[in-house]
Amino acid sequence: MSELDKEILDGFSEESNALLTELEKIVDRIADSKEEFPKQDLAEFAQKIDRIMGAAKTLAEMEPDHVGLKNIARLCEMCKTLGYKSAGQNKFKLLPILSSFFADVIEVVQELIENLENVEKTQAISKSFSAVLKSRPEWLTGYFKDKDMTPEQMRELMKQFGL
Repeated sequence: MSELDKEILDGFSEESNALLTELEKIVDRIADSKEEFPKQDLAEFAQKIDRIMGAAKTLAEMEPDHVGLKNIARLCEMCKTLGYKSAGQNKFKLLPILSSFFADVIEVVQELIENLENVEKTQAISKSFSAVLKSRPEWLTGYFKDKDMTPEQMRELMKQFGL
């Protein structure tokens, strides 16, 4: 890493890990929602993951070849979009798939953050995203058949994020 020093990465890691801990709690609430659709939790999830995305994008501008930072930003951006779009859906059957996808992304992002200083390791992690992480968004396409996001737009979004 040429542009990013350890202090910057440590600050990013510390702040992101704190947010990821909060996001895990929100995902648990989303997964446990039975009586009232968790619009606020979905929006809060999107807002918090947007903070990680923004920081990762900023750092990736300083280090454009860093695959780990780029993938953190991509995964967070996809979750942000899904969180906001889902908040308006009011579809309970969406919640188990969505919360599982969010939990998987949190795990991958945590692993990427843990290994940010090791470019080879972040490249390996990025190449080995689980099949589940890659397939869950495809399952979600069937639930976004409305004016906000068509299945085709969902597939295009996944393609943009390398999924």
